[in-house]
Amino acid sequence: MAASPSPTYGSIDLPDCWGIDTSMAGALSDAQIQALCKARLPNKQLIKFVWGYVPLPGNVPSKWDMSASRLRAYCDAGLCVLLVQHCRSGLWMPSAAQGQIDGACAGNYAKEIGYLPDCHLAMDDESVAAAGAAMFSHAAAWCGLSGVRLGAQPVIYEGFDPGLTPEQEWEIPDVDRYFGAYGPWEVSTRGVCCRQSLQINVAGIGVDPDHAFPDKLGGVLRAMCRPDLAPARLAAA
Repeated sequence: MAASPSPTYGSIDLPDCWGIDTSMAGALSDAQIQALCKARLPNKQLIKFVWGYVPLPGNVPSKWDMSASRLRAYCDAGLCVLLVQHCRSGLWMPSAAQGQIDGACAGNYAKEIGYLPDCHLAMDDESVAAAGAAMFSHAAAWCGLSGVRLGAQPVIYEGFDPGLTPEQEWEIPDVDRYFGAYGPWEVSTRGVCCRQSLQINVAGIGVDPDHAFPDKLGGVLRAMCRPDLAPARLAAA
């Protein structure tokens, strides 16, 4: 008997839909992923995409980080996948040099696990110890680095205490998509194309519900998926 052909993976623009992010993404079993596929959020929305995490430089990838096998498992379940780099714990000091190092780590890791380069990868901008110019330089270096662009397309996650005003977020070069935390965090002119909600428990898993939608200029997130499965799930009510 001939072997079944290997699945083909691709990318897709997210319509107005709901998904989740969870720090546990890389450690979930196939059974847990299937449970998330069957579950609905409190607003009755089907989960259609998942944000998984990639490590910071100097951090050995843990079971919690997205791996090649887990990336494929989510796609094989019909879910779309996006990636975000961990934030440092506590207040941290940004700089252009550190932005380059962090960006290289994120982009290279995404490439190594098979994430497609036209999909989006977010930098976590929160809990910043030095607001203003230092954070702007850090974000600009992260987003403009060739290593990020080889592995994915940059996104800024605007979290709590990002150290930048809405106008400064908009002025960061080489980025045109933003993911906003729960609360007043906003980006001038463009706005965000994904908004996070407060953590809840779904199928026994701690998750943050996320609403993806076109931003004020029509920009949307592009996620990795299986093109033979994801469109039907994205269209499902």
